[in-house]
Amino acid sequence: DGGSGQTGPSGPTSPADVPIALGGDVKNVGTGSTLTAQQIADIGTLVATIDSAAITGNKPVIEITVKTDKGGAALGLAATTLRLGVAKLVPAAGNVPSRWQSYINRSGTPSITTPALASAVQANTESGVAAGWQELGAGKYRYTSAVDLTRVTTPIAVSFEPALTHRISIAIDLSGNVNARALAPDNPFKDFVPNGSAVTSNKRIAATANCTTCHVRFAEHGGPWRSNEYCAVCHNPATI
Repeated sequence: DGGSGQTGPSGPTSPADVPIALGGDVKNVGTGSTLTAQQIADIGTLVATIDSAAITGNKPVIEITVKTDKGGAALGLAATTLRLGVAKLVPAAGNVPSRWQSYINRSGTPSITTPALASAVQANTESGVAAGWQELGAGKYRYTSAVDLTRVTTPIAVSFEPALTHRISIAIDLSGNVNARALAPDNPFKDFVPNGSAVTSNKRIAATANCTTCHVRFAEHGGPWRSNEYCAVCHNPATI
């Protein structure tokens, strides 16, 4: 064996991480619990988009992108930060106008004792679970809902009607840090017809952009609920 050769020249220095405030990525966001006050300030606000939405195997499947308002990717988001709303637009009938009907509901306990109600059916959202969550990179995620739309029976039965307009909308709730909850993005939504037909009717009660000309920005239920189009999935005549 010959002797060791000479040491080669040093390679190029890898680029330093771009600061979050200048558009760099935010790593290990998780539930927001480990974000520092400086990181929260640098992020500004999260921006979320729904890149695609479909019903596959009778379950809602979405792909989303989450970034900072500087353009950096939000990496390592926890599945539990997702709040997913799914509803169909029930057509007008008789004297009852069209309305959104959520597939996800709960039976609430009334807080007012008089007059007494045994229970109150309320529209709800699905909290993301790890089994359906997949990080795709660069701030992109795919989520497959745990809800089979053909088997919604409790607390009320909701039939799956693929020929009707459906809406999927999301919220991102960094509930692990009370200060990080203020980063919640506006709620993106997607209206579509599961059978592939064109959307011919929808229910736009009020555009969020019109409201925010005076109210600046909503922050309901602690912050993550910011858009009328998302709120309408729960706040409709089927909810008490």
